[in-house]
Amino acid sequence: MTSFYGKEKQKLFSKMILIKKREVLLIFSALFFILILIYLVSTNKESFHDEKLNFVLKKAGKNRSQLEQVLSHYNKLEDSLKLRAAIFLIKNMDGKYSEDDRAGGEYFELFKNWNNLLAIGIADKKQKFDSLVNLYNLTNPQKHLEDLKCIKANFLINNIDRAFEVKDLPWNKNLPFDIFCEEILPYRLDTEPLEYWRDSILSEYGKIIDSIKEIPNIDAVEACIIVNTKLIKEWESSFSITTLPSMNYSMLRAALTGTCKQRTALGIFTMRGLGIPVVQDFTLQWPNRSMGHEWNAVRDTNGRYIPFIATESNPREPHKPEQIMAKAYRRTFEIQPELLELTKLSENIPSIFENKCWIDVTSEYIKGIDLKIELKNTPTNLSLAYLCVFDNQKWTPIQFANIENNSVFFKNVGKGAVYLPAFFYNNKYYPANYPLLLSSDGRLSFLSPDMHSRKLVKLFRKHPLLMDAKYTKRMKGGRFEGANRSDFSDAELLHTILTHPPLYYQDIPVNFPKFFRYVRYLSPDSSRCNIAELEFWGQSGKELELMKGCIIGTPGSYLNDPSCTIDKAFDGNVLSFVDANQRNGAWVGLDLGKPRKINRIRYLPRNDDNTIAIGQLYEFFYWDFDGWVSLGKQIATKQVLEYRNVPCNSLLLLKNLSKGMEERIFTYKNGKQIWW
Repeated sequence: MTSFYGKEKQKLFSKMILIKKREVLLIFSALFFILILIYLVSTNKESFHDEKLNFVLKKAGKNRSQLEQVLSHYNKLEDSLKLRAAIFLIKNMDGKYSEDDRAGGEYFELFKNWNNLLAIGIADKKQKFDSLVNLYNLTNPQKHLEDLKCIKANFLINNIDRAFEVKDLPWNKNLPFDIFCEEILPYRLDTEPLEYWRDSILSEYGKIIDSIKEIPNIDAVEACIIVNTKLIKEWESSFSITTLPSMNYSMLRAALTGTCKQRTALGIFTMRGLGIPVVQDFTLQWPNRSMGHEWNAVRDTNGRYIPFIATESNPREPHKPEQIMAKAYRRTFEIQPELLELTKLSENIPSIFENKCWIDVTSEYIKGIDLKIELKNTPTNLSLAYLCVFDNQKWTPIQFANIENNSVFFKNVGKGAVYLPAFFYNNKYYPANYPLLLSSDGRLSFLSPDMHSRKLVKLFRKHPLLMDAKYTKRMKGGRFEGANRSDFSDAELLHTILTHPPLYYQDIPVNFPKFFRYVRYLSPDSSRCNIAELEFWGQSGKELELMKGCIIGTPGSYLNDPSCTIDKAFDGNVLSFVDANQRNGAWVGLDLGKPRKINRIRYLPRNDDNTIAIGQLYEFFYWDFDGWVSLGKQIATKQVLEYRNVPCNSLLLLKNLSKGMEERIFTYKNGKQIWW
């Protein structure tokens, strides 16, 4: 007979078994639910990919058959990697196009004849180039040729096969397939005319690659250095022309000149054609000067990207170390979902952000700061705000972010710069708050003018000195001489430059009794006679007059550039200068025709023409919330401008209304202009 305690124990045991069964059931139910979720997610993911591919194929219209031929070609071969590569290219083809179809016509003829222009000077070359651009109407492309609607199966198959030929080179042993697809496989870089560029590169560089791959333990960085060293030797010159179109490999090879855009493009084509994983990085706008910049980066064996600029400098060499960076981006072939969603917004988007193929890589270059900014007067129909920097003329955006609770969060922003948060609507930018100064040590302050506290401001320049200070240093020790023999064997010293002269006209009184027929400036060694303007003044009655004569001096110029010959010392253009073709003993002067007495010498060092110029009209501004407010206009009567009652804590700007384009924002502290 079971006791009372035995029955209770049995009941308790039965309850424990029931609880255990329920726990097991719950665990199995949870596992089953997780498996269902995994199945649904994976199914939806595959459906998404299929949907994307089908969307692209449908959008191709009549050209769909060409794309399907590519997929069918690799599917029949049962080459899964090449099929995946083909799918990658086709899925990300939407939105890519060529600006024109004249690769074999006027475009190519222009660059095929480009080297014929190298024998003439920079100014004449630019004029000749501009006339060709106008003749061919290259700044107005005839039409956009969408890849989806015109690309041929044979072209894509050739591109894929050639890319796979270099996929397994020694430096790519551990290269992930997705990196291969992004950094070696793409058939185009920008909007250049399409061509079979890989065939040309493999033909030109085949022997080099054969020798490189035999080097023990060779990596992508070392391979890149070897190839780029060859490109550096081949590159002709820098040529800053904004009208250059997007160029394919053949055009770039024919021209071998251009800006950072053309340099990096040639590097991309060449390196990718040889299986070296190289990308194109860029900054939309430097925060402390005009323009943006583009450069290359090569992926090392650890997945890090080493910057360089093809045809100019190699990986591991310093690249723009003096520049402050606000944001850095990387071009991709793959369409980025975040940017794709951006283009679907109903509000206006700045054209600079319409491209859907780039990613933020700022963290690879700088250690920035996240900024949370409160916004003022936020329009109700806007979802985005922009972070802007000043480009010497206007505010230009470098980053966008979502507006949340009347504030915006900008990630990883470079220090040591001034930014303006802004809205964009009606195709214009509108301030969203006062400019903010992010100091080099990470402190943040708004530049809101204090109308109750004002000060005297003295201005010596309208733009910071960016040119190398070595050019002014080159004049220290320079001599002004007079002679009556043309070879200056009887030269007499009129004046010696004892210190580095400032970058504005220098007036030198001369108290020398003798008369001279020949006068000159003899530059110190290693200076190439760098001087912008040279004047000799003599007595004519009661007045001093500017002397005229036959220009004499060291013939020729550095790099045989006719824009830097000795006549530039007397052309009245303060930006032109002499740059002799000999480092030592170079000189420039005048044959006055007869002996004359020299009473005064006036000269201007090689300069940027951004100092205060006597006789020119200036206007001074401070930034209030809605924009620039004028503090008045002045005609300069000396090398400094003075303004009183300038609001403290202001962002300032000085404009030369007489001439010039370079203008830079600054603050004023302890009697000095601090440039931003």
